[in-house]
Amino acid sequence: MYKLRHAESSDALAIAIVTVYTWKTAYSGLMPDALIDNRIASLRDVATTVRTRIEETGSYWIAESDGCVVGFCCLGPSRDTFYEAAGEIYALYVLTGFQGLGIGGALFSAARKELADKGYSEFVVNCLVGNSASDFYTKQGGDFHRIRTDRYGDTDVDESVFVFSV
Repeated sequence: MYKLRHAESSDALAIAIVTVYTWKTAYSGLMPDALIDNRIASLRDVATTVRTRIEETGSYWIAESDGCVVGFCCLGPSRDTFYEAAGEIYALYVLTGFQGLGIGGALFSAARKELADKGYSEFVVNCLVGNSASDFYTKQGGDFHRIRTDRYGDTDVDESVFVFSV
């Protein structure tokens, strides 16, 4: 059993923990270990960044189970100049033990509705190449458009760009 709600600034550390845990479980073998380990080591900084974004935008959704954050998504305007008029789901993570329960789909639907309410007619999701979540985004109705390269520190990673209609 889980419930969805908008995140509050007090949820920032829990969201950061979900972030670094899912980076370790989902991205091992797809990204350099040093990059993942650096993300884990910077947990406090990640939490500070999340808290600031929640306070500035409020565009975070969380899924809770027994009062604990087990998944989240965040959204806003596209950061990719190729899709300037689109919205974007920046991140959607669900803890491994809670996947397959519909939480990811519920978070995705909440984000899709919020993007529509903000006036976007389409939105994008970037998914690390090789990540099994690509199947999830295809099932949600995403159309693969291209591969883009993103930079984390001094490391380039390739991501599949999926485009969705709201």
